[in-house]
Amino acid sequence: MIAVGIGLHNLGEGLAIGAAYTVGAAALGTFLVVGFIIQNITEGSESSFRSRKDSPRSARLRCWV
Repeated sequence: MIAVGIGLHNLGEGLAIGAAYTVGAAALGTFLVVGFIIQNITEGSESSFRSRKDSPRSARLRCWV
């Protein structure tokens, strides 16, 4: 279920980037890529911290996020 949700989420991002490049807006496509990278880094770190609740190291790192 989670994999399907992530896949659909990434499909939308890929379609937005592809549409920008298709219409010739390379600057917009690059802007979207950078924005999605930043978004995915923050999503991934939060998901990994939540999945490792019992780890003392993740508790220390969580205060920095």
